[in-house]
Amino acid sequence: MRSLTSSLTLAATLAASLAATLMSGCADAPARGFEHFYEALGSTTALTHLSARARAGLDPQAAAALMSTPPRLALKRVRVVSESADVAVLEVEDALGAKERVTMVREQGAWRVDL
Repeated sequence: MRSLTSSLTLAATLAASLAATLMSGCADAPARGFEHFYEALGSTTALTHLSARARAGLDPQAAAALMSTPPRLALKRVRVVSESADVAVLEVEDALGAKERVTMVREQGAWRVDL
């Protein structure tokens, strides 16, 4: 009985550890950072997903457009082309197959779009 309880406890601990590792890896991945930005387009939180440099370079009209215009197409795929410690390049493909490269930078532990 004790062996079964120990095995169950060990299995639960390993499962929790694996889940935490997977969740932390996904939460700060550059592709997920872009998905957060894309989901925020059309809302006032869109600007928070931009790098500090990108926010500083935005004119008021562009900022207003990001906060008021939701995306017209769904994302089909976001693929990491290259990644270093603080910079990543993504290939973003929309539902019609149009592809574009996007640079992401890690700031304060979060991946942000760098326009």
